[in-house]
Amino acid sequence: MSDMRAVTETEGTFRHRPHDKLFRYVFQDPEEVRQLLEAYLPDSVRRPVRWETLELNSGAFVDRFLGEWFADLLFDMEMMAGAEVRAGHILLEHQSTVDSRMPQRLLLYLNLVWARARTGACPLILPVVFYQGPGAWSRSVHLTDQFPDADREWMEVVTFRHRLIDQSGMAPEEIQGGPRGRIVQWLMMAAFHPDRRRAALELAARLMAEMPPQDADMRVFIEYV
Repeated sequence: MSDMRAVTETEGTFRHRPHDKLFRYVFQDPEEVRQLLEAYLPDSVRRPVRWETLELNSGAFVDRFLGEWFADLLFDMEMMAGAEVRAGHILLEHQSTVDSRMPQRLLLYLNLVWARARTGACPLILPVVFYQGPGAWSRSVHLTDQFPDADREWMEVVTFRHRLIDQSGMAPEEIQGGPRGRIVQWLMMAAFHPDRRRAALELAARLMAEMPPQDADMRVFIEYV
């Protein structure tokens, strides 16, 4: 990770939405994302993805009616659809609060990705929400549940769900992923869970001690803390 990214993306900016910025800073690295998702997603979801093809895309969408919308991180990838290799995306969204309308938000992002697709076919998209707030995620991941009970069986109702990585109940030693990704998870765990703060910070400090003092990421982690 380059010094330039540390300066342009994070330096002096942790006063506003620090958790989102730290998450985006580290997890715009496809290798960190690969190690994160391979650790937490079920095998049936991660197996079709050709992880070596993962590449960061622009996650900022501009819509002339809705104004400007942002998805945290959007990656291009290839995945297996039966015997066929298909182009697709991974949409990785960070949440530090529970959002009851998350399926609707994600569906909006997916539609914006599909709208700018260069081919007639919609690319496959894997939407993942990473959550580490103070309480467990308490809302449905199914868009169908946003409709009244009596409407859910209508064939016109859109069926859609997102994957959820809920770390609110995890112990620090259960954290997995790449080295910088684990540091991020431990630092945010310390921020949201005082009962696990000491253990999480100790584990983060051990990995940070292995980094060169001049490492740009080290400066970012210290500024976040």
